[in-house]
Amino acid sequence: MNRPEHLRGPEWEGLERLYEPSEITFEPWPDPTSTLKNVMINGVRVGWMMPRPLYCDRGHWQVNSELPDIDAQDSFPRYYMSETTARNETIAWLNWRLWRISPLAHIARLAMP
Repeated sequence: MNRPEHLRGPEWEGLERLYEPSEITFEPWPDPTSTLKNVMINGVRVGWMMPRPLYCDRGHWQVNSELPDIDAQDSFPRYYMSETTARNETIAWLNWRLWRISPLAHIARLAMP
């Protein structure tokens, strides 16, 4: 498995399952009473998302990343008004951050019938 150049450093050791483009899924939190969702790639939790109270004017969904080497420029947590937008933006960001796949490619796939 080839390690992408931008994923170098000791903090990426043990995360080999993230090196190749893979499906990004949103799975329920293990506690069935929780509304949290794990953001998963190949069995590795890379983040989580949760609904926020409807009165929150920053967004109704919050997404956090658990990837190593995330700096202030990546700005987490992120807030979104809809779950669909939160999922789509998270997928687009992960595709770019991990595998350098353009967000435009993801948007084009969404627009296809």
